[in-house]
Amino acid sequence: MFSAFFYLLRAKGLDVSLNEWLTLIEALDKGLAHSSLTSFYYLARSILVKSETEFDKFDGAFLEFFKDIQYFEEIPKELLDWLNNPSEKKNNYDKEQDLFNQNLSMEEIQKMLLERLQEQDGEQLYDLHFRL
Repeated sequence: MFSAFFYLLRAKGLDVSLNEWLTLIEALDKGLAHSSLTSFYYLARSILVKSETEFDKFDGAFLEFFKDIQYFEEIPKELLDWLNNPSEKKNNYDKEQDLFNQNLSMEEIQKMLLERLQEQDGEQLYDLHFRL
């Protein structure tokens, strides 16, 4: 079924061995791609690509081979709930808080941020410090 993909990868300059190809087929047989095109992409790339310098070749071949495939990834339940019931979260707007926030100076906002950071435990503060 995927033999054309194998030959396309080789035509694009990837040195895919038959052993690596059979490893990919075995992984698919075991269900490691979870019936997802995204999972298949990462699975195939991790098995067939030997160097990061070949990622572009693989991406080009993958796009060329699967360009006409319709992509339907499962939508998370939280997103579906929100889309089906948008009015539930609609009334969370607090006008008084908004007016209060509009009148704050930059120094006051920074002071409030530092106070909230100090309320958190040390590990969260440490993580946030390095993310900023």
